Amino acid sequence: MTGSATFDWADEGWRVASTRHGVAVEEVLAQTGFAPIVPDHVEATPPPPAAVLDLLRTRVDPHGLGRLEVRETRGAAAAELARLRPAR
Repeated sequence: MTGSATFDWADEGWRVASTRHGVAVEEVLAQTGFAPIVPDHVEATPPPPAAVLDLLRTRVDPHGLGRLEVRETRGAAAAELARLRPAR
């Protein structure tokens, strides 16, 4: 799983299982350092239920550290975390 897609293992190797809503398979392939199998039709990954999102945001990762792992959100997350750091 990446910020753009979910992969699974097929007998022939890694396969694109789904893409994040709004992300084209071509974008996934451009960001991938290997050549996965691409089925004729790739579904969008279903969004998590609201209760799961709430749990992730309030209990599992209340400071949004997971955003540091995704290139597109890393800068904003780092800046926000820097503001939370106590002054020395």
